[in-house]
Amino acid sequence: MLLTRRRSFPAIPIPPIHLDCLVLLLLSAVTILGVEINSSLSFTSHVKKTAANAAGRLSCVRRVSHLIDARGVTNLYPAQVRFVMEYAPLTWSSCPPSYLGLLDKVQDRARRLISTKVLPDEQAPIL
Repeated sequence: MLLTRRRSFPAIPIPPIHLDCLVLLLLSAVTILGVEINSSLSFTSHVKKTAANAAGRLSCVRRVSHLIDARGVTNLYPAQVRFVMEYAPLTWSSCPPSYLGLLDKVQDRARRLISTKVLPDEQAPIL
């Protein structure tokens, strides 16, 4: 991985890096402890993948929601979906609002799913 403050990669050839007689490859992104960091040191691709993963998990919860009540969905949501979005929250600080909106959409979908399961005389649980 080449770390640079330039907007584009320099036109000069980058010499290979050797470590213990092995040539290290130049990567555009690296994943450390489940967090993806790209060559410009931003986490936008990580947040995008996190939102997609959380949306996929929420769709699984939605598919089984007809079998359980609002309390069951409320318990299933933090166990299956929310923990994915809460892992490494400091990575979100450098992301543009459009990417953070993807995570908000997942949260709103979960809120709508739970509110449709609540009877009119019951109070909706807080997420």
